[in-house]
Amino acid sequence: MDLEISRNRKKKLGQLLREKEYLDQSSLELALAEQKVEHRPLGQILLDLGYVTQAQLNEAL
Repeated sequence: MDLEISRNRKKKLGQLLREKEYLDQSSLELALAEQKVEHRPLGQILLDLGYVTQAQLNEAL
């Protein structure tokens, strides 16, 4: 379990959410574009846009 947690911390949030199939590539790209403009955490943007739930975000982290 600790090894899995360690590996996940090295991956980017978007990659983790994509691997779990919680997020599609186009939604991730839109959220990343918004992040560049708004300078907010990606997780918060994904939640605000309704692309992921808090439970999905928590699981990925």
